Amino acid sequence: MSNEKLALSTTGLSVGYSTPVLSEVNLALPVGTWWGLLGPNGCGKTTLLDTLSGRLVPLAGRIAIGGHCLQEQPLAARRALGYAVPPDRLPARLTGRECLNVFIHSNG
Repeated sequence: MSNEKLALSTTGLSVGYSTPVLSEVNLALPVGTWWGLLGPNGCGKTTLLDTLSGRLVPLAGRIAIGGHCLQEQPLAARRALGYAVPPDRLPARLTGRECLNVFIHSNG
């Protein structure tokens, strides 16, 4: 791998619920690149994004966002991540600031 700075990287990432939905996901996305996830319904796109955002704890592996390990430095990693939460996944009856507090301070 080159020495370019990575916006997001995963190593040996396995995600899912009681059993893996995705296994051994290895990503290396350089700063300044655009990327997207494509695939059929049920293939694990949302599960992967929920894991990368910290909403779902991985079964195994490592996630780094902006050089910060999500598992070891969750607040620093989340500050380096831009993630738009779908409106139907926001907690009901909370202000925008209260929603930010929930997402910034949950899981670490």
